[in-house]
Amino acid sequence: MFSAFDVPQIGAKSVALSEGYCAVADNVTAVYCNPGGLGQLRNNQLFLSFVSLYQGLDDYIYNGSINFSVYNINVGTLAAAWYGLFTELYQENIIALSYGRDLFRTLLKYSQSELYAGFSAKILQKGYRENGYTRMDPVFEEGLSRLGVAMDAGMLFRINRKWQTGLSFQNINRPDLGLKEKSRVPLVITGALACDLAPWLKPGDGVSSSHWLDRLRLSLGARIREKEYRLSPGVEFSFLHIFDLCASYSMGEKQFQKFSAGLGFVRSYRYPSEIEKKRGGETYEVVEVEKRLVFNVNYSFAYYLNLAHQFTYGNHYIELGVQF
Repeated sequence: MFSAFDVPQIGAKSVALSEGYCAVADNVTAVYCNPGGLGQLRNNQLFLSFVSLYQGLDDYIYNGSINFSVYNINVGTLAAAWYGLFTELYQENIIALSYGRDLFRTLLKYSQSELYAGFSAKILQKGYRENGYTRMDPVFEEGLSRLGVAMDAGMLFRINRKWQTGLSFQNINRPDLGLKEKSRVPLVITGALACDLAPWLKPGDGVSSSHWLDRLRLSLGARIREKEYRLSPGVEFSFLHIFDLCASYSMGEKQFQKFSAGLGFVRSYRYPSEIEKKRGGETYEVVEVEKRLVFNVNYSFAYYLNLAHQFTYGNHYIELGVQF
């Protein structure tokens, strides 16, 4: 009854890192958890996902998403996304328009830190299928569906090459989607901190491209929703410029416990270099930009350890992405 639009992490990497992804938010699925992360994207992206929720239940529950972003060096990143949740009797849809950009490029041109900010405007729709029960229940006298608009905002601060942090606010205006009585979508506040240990472990200056270790990042995220909290430590291990392995453990009130993990495969193809004009104050600087076509194939799962979900095999996520 109280889980309407309690959207789980969307995107395989977001699922694997849980709340810790708020400080990473490095692809277009940042639309859902921290739109500030869109500002750090430097290419166009298209990500598709399909999720089978709570495998083992007699009723089938699925969700999916389509996420697309466009980057412009002078404007920032614009994104459009759709998310849907489907069961036999109930469904939810979210259509989001989002924007993110690098604030320090505008405010502090010579700063070595990076600050990104973004926001999302979301159309929320929920509906119930008509049957004998809904025809006689007075709750459904005024209709089987409701529509509302919600606003999200987020920031991501990259302190240096090792440390970064994120903060997001979802459903800031708390729209009312109740059928007969008021039922406001809860405000969700998420914060996270991440640290990449790889620069300390690599030889030389810490940026050797020949070393097999690309990233070893630890994260810690926290979420508050309706006075209920969740805490999620996680780890991300990237190697050989091809594989990305993530895992996290989440705990919270009401015996909430969850273990998540995921494996991603990345394949990159280089474009011929192009010349772009990068704006800097009132002048334009000519910059050589290396173009790449990147393919992503990701899988992740989330297994709930608390008693309420002991008869399921957890949630399973498949994601395909292309960056260009």
